[in-house]
This record gives sequence, C-alpha cells and structure tokens, in this order.
Amino acid sequence: MMKCKSCGHESENGVHSCEGFKLEQGNNPIEPNHYVDMAISPLEYIKANNIEWNVANVIKYVSRYKAKNGLEDLKKAKWYLDDIITDMERADHPSQSHIKFEEDDGAID
Repeated sequence: MMKCKSCGHESENGVHSCEGFKLEQGNNPIEPNHYVDMAISPLEYIKANNIEWNVANVIKYVSRYKAKNGLEDLKKAKWYLDDIITDMERADHPSQSHIKFEEDDGAID
C-alpha cells in the first residue's frame, strides 16, 4: 500500500484525486499531467469498474484529448470504438465476418 503525503489516503498504486496529490505528480508515469485536473483519473475509474481493454482505451483517449494529443487521441478512441462495434456485429452475425481468408494452396510464401 502507498500512502499520500498530503491527505493520508492509502491505495495499492498511490493513485487518487486529492489536490495535494495532484500538485506532487509532475511527470509521474502512473498519473501524468494530462490527467491531474480530472475529478477522477481514467485509471481509477477503469479499475473500479473492471472495464475491458478496448472500452478502457476509449475512456482514456476521450478523457485526455484536450490536454494531450487533440484530434490524434480522438482518432485513437474512434479506432477502439470501431473495433468494439465490429466485434459486436460479428457476434450478432457470425456468417458475415469482415475477415476474408484466401484458400491455402500449400505453397510457402
């Protein structure tokens, strides 16, 4: 367990959202500057809600786009969201897979 020097909050990874903790962060790779002004960090929200990988990435990129990479982060979020939609469509219509495979002729390429 890690304990916040500012408020005494204890957590496994030291991530939480008190004002003193935000001031101490600087360039912490666990809670970088582009997340410190948020009421709750994407990591904290994702872990608390046991969110799957692709959805977690959508949350991460949409949460930080204004403070970090702008349109690039929104495009990344869109890529993950499109991937989730594709997976759901495949599950609903397995015979309409978006992946096409050519027959194997046995040749070594």
